Amino acid sequence: LGFDFMDPPPRAAVIRSLELLLALGALDAQGSLTPLGTNLSKLPVDPMFGKVLLGSGSLGCSIEAMQVVAMISTDNIFFSPRNKRDEANAARNKFVSRDGDHATLMNVLRAFIQVAPKQQAEWCSDNFINVRSVRKATDIYQQLEGHMQQLSLPLVSCGEDTTPLRRALVSGLFTQAARKQPDGTYKVISSGQQVWIHPSSVLCSKKPECIVFSELVRTTKQYARDVSVIEPRWLPELAPGYFAAKAVPGATAPGQAEASAAITAGTNMAGPKVNSGLSALHGPGRVTLGFSNRA
Repeated sequence: LGFDFMDPPPRAAVIRSLELLLALGALDAQGSLTPLGTNLSKLPVDPMFGKVLLGSGSLGCSIEAMQVVAMISTDNIFFSPRNKRDEANAARNKFVSRDGDHATLMNVLRAFIQVAPKQQAEWCSDNFINVRSVRKATDIYQQLEGHMQQLSLPLVSCGEDTTPLRRALVSGLFTQAARKQPDGTYKVISSGQQVWIHPSSVLCSKKPECIVFSELVRTTKQYARDVSVIEPRWLPELAPGYFAAKAVPGATAPGQAEASAAITAGTNMAGPKVNSGLSALHGPGRVTLGFSNRA
């Protein structure tokens, strides 16, 4: 906060950024880079997605994680001409994953790289896919692969099972987890902010109980874009320093209490707090996934 910027950003924005880095484990209590933070600084992506990549090796899905990060780092993948909406939707459905947008984008890239280079433009046209965007994603993937190798991270695949990938997404996007409300909207667990699943999402009409998303887009509403289905119990498991789960009497399996708590109301929505003066950096506060006492 004391850095002599020529054009300083808002103080609140700097504090929010520090809070996020603390929550991700990139900074220690004194504000110094941790070993994880040092590795994050070597990846040319947003810290949240850097955390996804760093955690993906141990979860057995680093190849899929790189594919997803590459695809969300480019422009819109799908296009839908007004006079060919039905054909475009039918083509898109070939790639749709019931687990959400991240896995759907991964399916597109997987299919694209199987096509002979001379046929890729035609393949994209037939499937209503933006060829420039997916080629850019391929280039980004190759760059990420090089960075992962430099960090000596394992390049492994989870195959057709998206669970490891979605767990990796939770490990980095946990501050952007949301749970469904009775009215069908979603509430971001860390902030209490009300959001809607973006109309372009493959999950828009599905309404899963708990999600993580890549970003918020504000138009007429606050929309969550690039959404994946997650299990609520993964939140305290993969981000224990951020989520504090209360035990629920009668829970029979690890994480069962957290799962119930994240879906019910009665959640403490206080986000991580940092000393406003930042004379000393405190660790991130814990978001409590409290079980509702209401009938």
